Amino acid sequence: ELFGDAVPLSPLPRLRLDPFRRSPTARILCHRHVSTWRSDHASDFRDAAICCTTNLFAHDNEARPWDVWRNGYHVLHVNNFLEMLLKDAGIPDSVRDVRDLARQFQCDPSGGTNGAHLLQIFVRRDVVNDYAYASMPMGHPDERRKDLARHLDGKAAVWGQARLLAHPLLFLRPELCHVFCFA
Repeated sequence: ELFGDAVPLSPLPRLRLDPFRRSPTARILCHRHVSTWRSDHASDFRDAAICCTTNLFAHDNEARPWDVWRNGYHVLHVNNFLEMLLKDAGIPDSVRDVRDLARQFQCDPSGGTNGAHLLQIFVRRDVVNDYAYASMPMGHPDERRKDLARHLDGKAAVWGQARLLAHPLLFLRPELCHVFCFA
């Protein structure tokens, strides 16, 4: 692991395109979840998507942001992320150099002493259903909010979880997506 036990607590970028060839849209991601994985803990799911809450202050989530802010929330460890990324980039022998640089510049992915991160992601409403689906715990589709964009645009309170396809091509288009990280 790049930074020891701190890595699983940190948001990691999805820079590898291969997972998105198999799950290019939220609809396909959701279908694969239902037909194959049945859990958002599956490594193929975690390679392409992240778990989200649709309301920072809602009381209905298993991992409410204010409850997990200081201690983080994670289920599985992220293994060999740097190695896979550098191999895909064609420079697999650079792992040690990258680790040394990170240590030299005191890059601590745990957010310093308290390990707190909050990643806030805004996706334009007219494309949100292409990249996200409303979900229950473990990534199971939430049929009550099948049209996530409509739920988010409604006059009723916004609540519940979602699963977001963390496709680099979405995150590289500022007209579609804005990301803020608080640490």
